This record gives sequence, structure tokens and C-alpha cells, in this order.
Amino acid sequence: MQTGPMGELKQMTPLDKLRPEGTAFLRSFLSRRGVLENQWQVVPLAGDGSGRSYFRVICPGGSLILLDHPYPPGRKITENDSFDYLARHLAQVGVAVPAVYDRDLKQGLFVLEDLGDRHLVQAVQEARDMNQIISLYKSVIDVLIVMQIQAGHRLDGTMCFDTPTYDPELVQNREAGYFLREFAVGYLGLELSGDAITRALLPVIEQTIEQSPMVFLHRDFQSRNILLQKTADDVGAEDKARVRVIDFQGGRLGPPYYDLAALLNDPYTDLDSVVKEALIEYYLNEVAGVMPEVKAHFAALYPLVALFRNLQVLGAFAYLGHKQGKPGFKEYIPAAWRNLVRLLESIHSPALAPLSELVARAALVLANRC
Repeated sequence: MQTGPMGELKQMTPLDKLRPEGTAFLRSFLSRRGVLENQWQVVPLAGDGSGRSYFRVICPGGSLILLDHPYPPGRKITENDSFDYLARHLAQVGVAVPAVYDRDLKQGLFVLEDLGDRHLVQAVQEARDMNQIISLYKSVIDVLIVMQIQAGHRLDGTMCFDTPTYDPELVQNREAGYFLREFAVGYLGLELSGDAITRALLPVIEQTIEQSPMVFLHRDFQSRNILLQKTADDVGAEDKARVRVIDFQGGRLGPPYYDLAALLNDPYTDLDSVVKEALIEYYLNEVAGVMPEVKAHFAALYPLVALFRNLQVLGAFAYLGHKQGKPGFKEYIPAAWRNLVRLLESIHSPALAPLSELVARAALVLANRC
């Protein structure tokens, strides 16, 4: 039995464990498909770091996914609205995402295509050599480029529940600030005096975003949100499996460097530097004809955007793993920390001095914990 796109399989769940609204919604959908009450079962899937719940629905002819998200963030436009809109938008431009078969936006319920359980992180762990890993990632980068360019066109920013663009306030407060609050203070117990670090970073953040072209930004394009699904045309090779993208509800316009950095500096896979360099070269060659400005600004902007992303990752791992006690996050802090140190060492900017000083203090705390 499969484990599904969101995690490991748990034991069978009686229907009375679902919300009554979810049971009624699912029963109605399946009855319209001619599936009788005694012909289907529901299996809960371990969730991610969000408030969403996922269930596999096993019925004749295959399986489906029930997504239950009754309290989505957002006001006029909620995360559920964005998910529904972006699922259609991405599919229309050729990005393989789960089909939405039915939805009840008021109740926060969706019936989705079941994409299986073959995450990119698993394929990397089982790859026979570095060449196969590079081949796998080239297929993912091909999809990333289509998503960045095609989905960036005619994106309706009013349907992005969070912000329509990746802006300086988001970086300052919810990436750099997130790192300071949750990782430096909350996880390591460091004391901070005022907002000197974020104030020093702000001009760098503003300049980086101003100089960057804008494309579609997934904002969590990492190996747990990428699935490899075999199709009838695939004959054996893992890297020929169809790349499927999930967890895209936070999409908006942003720098092209961000999703590439999220993919290559992913703590779940912790790619070798040789692999990263080969994939950066591949990405730049592929976008050269359609986005020449990306390559022109890459050396200056990619390390900074990668740094912003890495600060967000460490904040998230500390918040989810330490504060909320969720499994599957704290153990990846060492890999994310190594990425942060390497990025800071590669960037020479006086504006980063306060952050570098904090990282040096943090390194002592982490060393004492080992």
C-alpha cells in the first residue's frame, strides 16, 4: 500500500475519525462516481509542517487524496483559494501538479489526484552514483524553468493569499527575522540587542530584489515537494519519471534564484558541491536564451538570495522541530547550518557583518551541544 505525497502510511482510520464535513464531502464525491459505501477506505497520511491534513482514499480502480484544511491563513483570499487557483494556473502552462477533482472552499476540502510516494529525496538517497543524481536534478530543473517563465506570465497576484511578490518586508521579517526569533533566540537561547541585524540587511535585501528579474516563485521548491511519477511511456530509467510539483500554494512572483537555491541547498538531500556546480551550469545554459539577465546577475545575486532562503529554513526547522516538537526537522539543522556558514563565507559585504558576528556566537553554542 502506498504512503502518498505527504508522508508515511498510518493505520486505517474509521470514518468517524474524519471531520463530519469531510466524511459528507467524500461520501458525496464517491457516490457520484458510483463507488458504494463499502468499497472505499481512508488512510491518514503523516502531514507536513502546516495545518493541512491528508488522507488516502482507496477505492476500486485506484486511490485519491483528501486534503482537509479548515482554518487556512489569509483574509479575503485564503491559502485554500490560492491552492485552487494555482493548481489550475500551473497545469495550464504545462507544470505537472495534482489534478483537483472536487473542492469545497468554504469547508476547506479538496479531492486530489494521488501522485504516489516517490519523493525526489528518496530517489537521491537510492541513486547509484553522482551521475544519476545530476540526471534526476536536470529533469527537475527543466520543470523549474517552465514554471518560472510560463507560470510567471499572466499570474493573477490578487489570488496569492500571502503577498503577490517576494518583497523586502517579507525577507526582513519572515526570513531574516524568522531566523533570529526562532533559531538564534528560540532554539539557541542567544540574546539580541535591538534590530541591528535586520536593519543592516535591509539595504542589501532591497537592492537584491530591485536588481532581480521577476518570475513565478514556488518558495518551497525542495525535494519533499517534488515527486517522481512513472508513466506508461517510461521504460525503466528513474530520471525519465515524470516530475510532479506539490505544495505550491505559497506561489507568487519573485527572483529566479530563490527556487534554484531552495532546490540545490536543500538540507534533506545535502548535495555535494560538485553536483551543485554542475546543476548551476546546466540551469544557466538552459535559461541563457530566454532570460539572459539571470546569468548576467547570477554571481552577484544568487548567493544573497540563497542566504535569505537559508535563514528561512533554519527558522522553520527551529520553529517546527523545537517549538512545536514535530518530527523530521531538527535532525536537518546541521546540514542547513553548514549551508549558512558556506554562504556567508562566499559573500563579502559590510552589511553582513552583524549577521556574521551572530553566526560566530551561534557556532560556539552549537559546538557545545555536540
